[in-house]
Amino acid sequence: MVAAWRGGWADTVLSRSMDLVFAIPGLLLAILLVSVVGSGLTAPVIAMSVAYTPYVGRLVRGIARQEKARPYIEAYRVQGWSGWTVCVRHLLPNIAPTVFAQSAMNFGYALMDLAALSFLGFGVQPPAADWGAMINEGQAAVLQGAMLPALAPSACIVLAVVAFGIVGEGLADRIAKRER
Repeated sequence: MVAAWRGGWADTVLSRSMDLVFAIPGLLLAILLVSVVGSGLTAPVIAMSVAYTPYVGRLVRGIARQEKARPYIEAYRVQGWSGWTVCVRHLLPNIAPTVFAQSAMNFGYALMDLAALSFLGFGVQPPAADWGAMINEGQAAVLQGAMLPALAPSACIVLAVVAFGIVGEGLADRIAKRER
């Protein structure tokens, strides 16, 4: 929001820093962080949070730039409201629903990435329950003809990602109807 509101050098610096984070693949960042910190849930979650921050940052910047161009923002500025007050009391509440809708969809993708990390052995370690670790443990059973140990957690991952996608799309549709 700062990049959209201030523009100029602030926009350039923040946009380029987001581009820098985009240049590093999220799974690679997570593997690097896990190798430095150790396996578990904390390091992969932090790495996925950093990896998905540019998606939310670009969305917020784009929406905030559109909202800033609307007449009601200029009206508050003419009335003498500070930029901070306009952003917190009016701009942020107007962009929050769209950000929440997109974040719901991104959460599904992050969940899939966390399962992939656990499958590779970089996430949650057994005996803790994790879908990726369950799929990894079920690999041997698949070779012997038993599909259920690997299929059940795979189906759960698919259902969770699709569910978060549907919730995100539903929120986006509801926002679009409200704006008409």
